[in-house]
Amino acid sequence: MLSQWCTMDAGLVWLGFLVSIAILLILSRKNMGLALVSAGVALGLFTLPLVDIGVLILTTITDPSIALLALAMGIIPLIGGVMEESGQMKGIVENLRIGKKPFLALSPALVGMLPMPGGALLSAPLVDRGGQNIDGGTKAAVNVWFRHILFLIYPLGPALIASAKIAGLSVYEVLPYLFPAFLLMFLVGYAFFFKGVGGKLTYSKSFSLKRLLIPLMILLAAPFIDFSLQTLLELPVAEI
Repeated sequence: MLSQWCTMDAGLVWLGFLVSIAILLILSRKNMGLALVSAGVALGLFTLPLVDIGVLILTTITDPSIALLALAMGIIPLIGGVMEESGQMKGIVENLRIGKKPFLALSPALVGMLPMPGGALLSAPLVDRGGQNIDGGTKAAVNVWFRHILFLIYPLGPALIASAKIAGLSVYEVLPYLFPAFLLMFLVGYAFFFKGVGGKLTYSKSFSLKRLLIPLMILLAAPFIDFSLQTLLELPVAEI
């Protein structure tokens, strides 16, 4: 009897999971926020009592750490958009006087540090510029691979912040465990995508240390400030 009940309960959970995935896929074509909320509620209806669902929703929307986390998730792509529109990201790329292989790996990774809608389209011309002798399929793979590689260890990556919050851990607690995976991804991408690639890029403009350092300082100052505040001060809410 107990085994039958457990089987039925597990079947209901799987049904709820499949329904929520279907809702997510359908509604995400219109609005991602609506899709995520609807899929979450649908999954809850299959796995939790109605009272518990209401309590969880109320607890979530009134939790200051969740509100601040959502604010941070909104600000990060805005910073990326401003840096792109103001030419700061272009300044980094134009003054990275390095070989083709490091350029192809680093340029999409730097753009990827500040994710934004359509961000892959912004890094694609950089990869195209650095890989004139590479076929189109490989350039597309390089763009996607290295654009997302820093997500594993960049403290202000939205995916890392959100997943660490769900796990109840600090971002800086999980970084040492993620670094080996980051190193492996980097080495695999470098070994498989850059066969036969060599030489240096040519630049039409003279080197500008200012145009290189200012945007790099913006990218690196944010995690430094975040780590310093969390280390030196006893904040009532860590997400501040």
